[in-house]
Amino acid sequence: MDPQHRVVIVGGSLLAWHGLRQTTEDVDSVRHLGAELRSAVASVASDHGLSPTWLNANAASFIPATFDPGECEVFLAHPRLLVLEAPLRDVFVMKIYRGSANDLDGMVAMWPRT
Repeated sequence: MDPQHRVVIVGGSLLAWHGLRQTTEDVDSVRHLGAELRSAVASVASDHGLSPTWLNANAASFIPATFDPGECEVFLAHPRLLVLEAPLRDVFVMKIYRGSANDLDGMVAMWPRT
């Protein structure tokens, strides 16, 4: 059986899903994307005119030490792909750690839900 790839969604796409942000240009994950998944991402990008890094693991360096994947909610479950959404409290901490002024609006929107 082929492996199930895992993606843990954080950042702007997660905020948009929860109605806490209007738009975003990419989907951030805290899980490394293996070669097969990166190839699929590139194929989707080519088919739909997206950036080849529309799904990326750039947020992985900001993951809190207390992050527990077992606390994530299932967003999508497929035999080959499991997409989880990180708890908003962890995303809030990640944005504090990142320290970007661009994250302030998201932090304000998340605060009541943390």
